[in-house]
Amino acid sequence: MILALALACFPGPSDTDRGWASWYASPLKSHHTYNNPWYTRGKNPIYNYAAVKSFTWGDPIYAIQVCAKATGRCAIAMVVDRCQGCTGKRLVDLSPRVFKALGIPLELGVAKVTTRRMYGDQGPTNRCTTAR
Repeated sequence: MILALALACFPGPSDTDRGWASWYASPLKSHHTYNNPWYTRGKNPIYNYAAVKSFTWGDPIYAIQVCAKATGRCAIAMVVDRCQGCTGKRLVDLSPRVFKALGIPLELGVAKVTTRRMYGDQGPTNRCTTAR
């Protein structure tokens, strides 16, 4: 049973990238990104969200592992949006919750990271467990 759970979600070696991450949320309490899940699919809120440059609306949600170079800490985020500002080495925009889980203060604004697309035993997955 433990082995099956361990194999259910793992990083794909060919889907690794290195660059910069930033975080995003609306400063307006009335806006749907302020301190709550920005994205909801059905009745399932997504608190650990991310945006990447390769995402297109209509794409299925998938999981990525993000690891901060400075702290060595990693977190899982669900890719749900396109990152319009991701150019050059800027890879991903993260929810404040994911950015903080990396051990990087929000005030810093950016962090060097490695990202990996997560895969399950049936290929790309959105069933990876996310840290709370």
